[in-house]
Amino acid sequence: MDGQGGGDKGGFRELWKGRYMQSLRFREMLLKQTVFWGVGATVGGAVTLAVVLTPVVNQYVAYGFGRFFLLFFNYLFFGSIIE
Repeated sequence: MDGQGGGDKGGFRELWKGRYMQSLRFREMLLKQTVFWGVGATVGGAVTLAVVLTPVVNQYVAYGFGRFFLLFFNYLFFGSIIE
């Protein structure tokens, strides 16, 4: 199966659209995923930029924050999806 639908003359895209149109639950799941990743990436990027670009923050603190902030969000993410 071609993931982008380029080689199968639209079969993948038609199946995806059919699944999308038939299932309200599938649409809700895609919306939740989009919001979750979009908001998380925006907030994470904004906080990281705010800390790293602040002139008062030491260079080593900025490096450490950039490294461990991502680990913190990974733990937060996996803690929220693993039951």
